[in-house]
Amino acid sequence: MLCYVQRLVVCLETSLFVHNIHDMTVLHRICDTPLNPRGICALSASSAGTDGYLAYPGSVDVGEVQVFDAITLVCAFRLCICLFSPPRERSEWQR
Repeated sequence: MLCYVQRLVVCLETSLFVHNIHDMTVLHRICDTPLNPRGICALSASSAGTDGYLAYPGSVDVGEVQVFDAITLVCAFRLCICLFSPPRERSEWQR
């Protein structure tokens, strides 16, 4: 017999909730999140249902993403995304 773990994530402005989709019990609450008024998050899952990672903003000031393991209910890692774009030439309308 195979047991497939399934999760449902509810993303609010100041916290996230991880639910067991079978009975809707709250398994975990993530409350140390920066303000997220657009509810930005992503939940990945394997076809077998044995893996599930939740990604959400880790900071409001810099490009940081927090990754949470929604199956084992532990923080997987924090990823800092640094984007660099070379300076552009000034266009005619900026002069």
